[in-house]
Amino acid sequence: MEGKQPTHSEEIDLFFIFRPIGAILMRVGAGIDYYFSVLRANLLLFFAIVFILSGMGFCLRYIIPGSYKTQGIFASRLLPESYCDMLTDNLNNHAGEPVVASLLHISDAAADHIRKIEMVPVKELLDSKDSTLHGFSLILILKKMDSLAVIQRGLLGYYENNEYSRRRKEERRSALLSLRQDIMAKISSLDSLSRIVNSSIVPRSAGQGIILGQPIDPVNVYKAQAAYYEQKVTIDSNIANLDDIQTVQPFLPLSIPNSPRFNRLFGISFLVALGIALIMTPVWGKKPGVRADSVPAI
Repeated sequence: MEGKQPTHSEEIDLFFIFRPIGAILMRVGAGIDYYFSVLRANLLLFFAIVFILSGMGFCLRYIIPGSYKTQGIFASRLLPESYCDMLTDNLNNHAGEPVVASLLHISDAAADHIRKIEMVPVKELLDSKDSTLHGFSLILILKKMDSLAVIQRGLLGYYENNEYSRRRKEERRSALLSLRQDIMAKISSLDSLSRIVNSSIVPRSAGQGIILGQPIDPVNVYKAQAAYYEQKVTIDSNIANLDDIQTVQPFLPLSIPNSPRFNRLFGISFLVALGIALIMTPVWGKKPGVRADSVPAI
């Protein structure tokens, strides 16, 4: 037997559910209308706040001294990136102090021009054939550009002549000299062998010849000699260029200050002034009257 069917509608009246939500939305809308009515009633105060604070931001260019921000790119095989970063931080922490002059071996006047030093690693390989060569970029902010060349030489010496770099450089020099000595011994042996080979060749017709005794290919001897001489030239070049820090791009001299960016500061100050004006105008301004029927009851 089927259950008894209800005789009345069991539908829920959605009006009673959404009525409080609608009332809240209406109160929010009324609040927004009231907020804008306060702004309209205090437009003079609103624009005065924006004008004064924006003007203060614009006047920063006459208060904050301009600086010169320049960037150089350098490379190193011996100094790890983290070590370069620590050396730079240590130098930057003492910017403006006399100790910078002694660390860079420059005059106190030149050291006083330095406002900030920052290192930025270069992620891309500078030489695809040499994975040990890594680059790093130095950003300098200076009061004046008069001593830029002196400061750059001081920075290169600072990275080049620290204790870690000197120790690694001596180790590299010793390894290269030992390798050169071994190459020179092999070249000397091949020179003796080539003389024996040359004296053992019997001339034949058409400019050819035969070698008496054991068969030795003179071409291989000459190839080995050329390879060893090429290695010797490379080693001699490395010994002559043991300085680790290499300049990829020097610091660029600037004719006018470029830091800070005052136009950007003015734009930021305008946005901040606009936000403060939107907040403080309803607080400080006069309040228009509110009608009793403008805010609905829940």
